[in-house]
Amino acid sequence: FLALAAILAWAPLALAYAVATKKLLIGAYRPLRAPAWGGFHVRHWIVMRAARRIPWRLFAGTELTSVALRLLGARVGRRVHIHRGVEVAGGGWDLLELGDDTTISQDASLRLAELIDGEIAVGAIRIGARATLGIRAGVGRDTEVGRDALLESLSWLDEGARIPDGERWDGVPARPAGRAPAPPAGAATRECVTAHASL
Repeated sequence: FLALAAILAWAPLALAYAVATKKLLIGAYRPLRAPAWGGFHVRHWIVMRAARRIPWRLFAGTELTSVALRLLGARVGRRVHIHRGVEVAGGGWDLLELGDDTTISQDASLRLAELIDGEIAVGAIRIGARATLGIRAGVGRDTEVGRDALLESLSWLDEGARIPDGERWDGVPARPAGRAPAPPAGAATRECVTAHASL
């Protein structure tokens, strides 16, 4: 009981610390490429370290993940489901947009910022309303998954790619694979179906 109480007390403090650190050192993330271990990269690294103090595992699968991401600068819609194992502490949050009823399934990857060829690269990711990233699917920088679209499990959407509204893509790198399935009759949103399927 004491351990749980300590974690619950720590969570808002850790979140406030991460938000303050980001505001002080980064402000708002913008698309860019900068030298590895240059001034921006060092500031970004410090912000990531602060964000990793947030108890994301405690938040996983709850609205608290969306709340924390909004405070860090992301645009997160209503009824968004972010499953456990999704890495959300990697920075670049101002460039993330998740539409209403979006599902990010277990262990999916959102690569807003990464090291490439001796540079730190930061870019935008937009996931449209009712779109789904399958289990262990991933998207690179400057990508978009359209409304009602599906990126299948274990698939990867390359940097700069866009999945049109309502399409299903599959593979590494992901390619068109037909239309995305409609939610079953009686299901409020696809995120409920995907969340249960991944358990």
